[in-house]
Amino acid sequence: MKVTARRATSLIAGHVNERGLELIDIKYEFGEVEGQTMIIDEVSGDSMRVARGGQILLQTELEEALLGEA
Repeated sequence: MKVTARRATSLIAGHVNERGLELIDIKYEFGEVEGQTMIIDEVSGDSMRVARGGQILLQTELEEALLGEA
């Protein structure tokens, strides 16, 4: 579980860092599927806090920063 969480966090942090943002924290929900532990719930702006210049972004601001739309 820790390895999966670290890999996913690294990918997401890299994605937000490329856009000048900072991943503050993120929450994953794990479960077991066919004997394997994996992330079983969506990973979205609702499950993380992201900042720009020390300010936590609202969901609409995060969407705009990551997708270029609001």
